[in-house]
Amino acid sequence: MTILLAVATITIAAARTLARRRGAGRAPEFLTDGSGLPPVSLAQARAVMRHAEGAALRQAETGQVIPNPHKPGTREHIIWAAHHGATLLDLEP
Repeated sequence: MTILLAVATITIAAARTLARRRGAGRAPEFLTDGSGLPPVSLAQARAVMRHAEGAALRQAETGQVIPNPHKPGTREHIIWAAHHGATLLDLEP
């Protein structure tokens, strides 16, 4: 009886581990369906990056934190945040 209980426990643990591994490699559907965010033109992306770089330079000079002017959840917001952070990292001694 004890052996049967041990085998059942190990089998259940293995099944749970396998179920977790199957779902772990998949991205949520809302991230991969392509209907999320509207595209941004190259010119618009470059303008956002220029603005973020200027804001990072001003922040490095004055020490004043400059907030992201774009609506959260948009591609512009993501581009601005990434470029602003990367520029600040480049400016660090």
